[in-house]
Amino acid sequence: MLEFDIMNYVAVSIIFCIYQLIRFLLKKEFNLIHFIFKFVFVLYICLLISVVFFPILVDQQAILARKESIGEDIPFNLVPFKSIYDTFSFGLNHGYYKSLSAALIGNFLLLLPFGLYISAIWGKLRKVKKSIVVGMIISLTIESIQLLEDIFTAAGRSVDIDDIILNTLGFVVGCYVGKYMFQFMQNLSKKYHFVLKNKKEHI
Repeated sequence: MLEFDIMNYVAVSIIFCIYQLIRFLLKKEFNLIHFIFKFVFVLYICLLISVVFFPILVDQQAILARKESIGEDIPFNLVPFKSIYDTFSFGLNHGYYKSLSAALIGNFLLLLPFGLYISAIWGKLRKVKKSIVVGMIISLTIESIQLLEDIFTAAGRSVDIDDIILNTLGFVVGCYVGKYMFQFMQNLSKKYHFVLKNKKEHI
C-alpha cells in the first residue's frame, strides 16, 4: 500500500526551499510574504493529494480481497443535490447531523484554498464564470482519477455529482476571497518591506 506520509511532506518542503534559494541567488531578491504564501500552498497541495488519492493499494491479492469485500460496483450519483439532501435527512433522523455535515463542509473546503491561491496570481479567475469553469474542471479531474482508482485498485470511493458541486462552490468562494488577499499581501509587503536583497555582484 502506498501512503503519503510525513516524509513526503519533508521531501517536498526541502525541494521547495532549495528551489526558492536558487531563485534568490539568480534574481537577488527574496519576498518573505510571497515565500510564506507559496510554501503554505505547496503544503496544501500535498494535503489535497494525500486526502483525495491516498492510500493506494498496489498488492494484487489485497486488491482482489478488497473487491470481494465491497463488491465491484462503484457507487454513482448523477442527480444534483441528492447526496446533500440524503445526508441532512439521515443526520436529522438518526442524530448524526454534525458528523455527516462535516463531510459536506469538507467537500466545500477541499478546493477553496486552491481557488484562493490561483486567483491571487491569475486575475482572470476573479470573474465568476471563469472561476466556475476552472473549478468544475479541477473537480472533474479529481473525480475521474478517483474513478480510475476504484476500477483498478478497489479504493472504495464513490463518484458523486454533489462532490463536484461543493468542490466548485468552494473554489469559486476561494477565488473571490483571493482577490482581496492579493491586495492585502501587496499592501503588507509595501508597508513592512519584507524583501531581502542579495547585493552580491556577478564577477
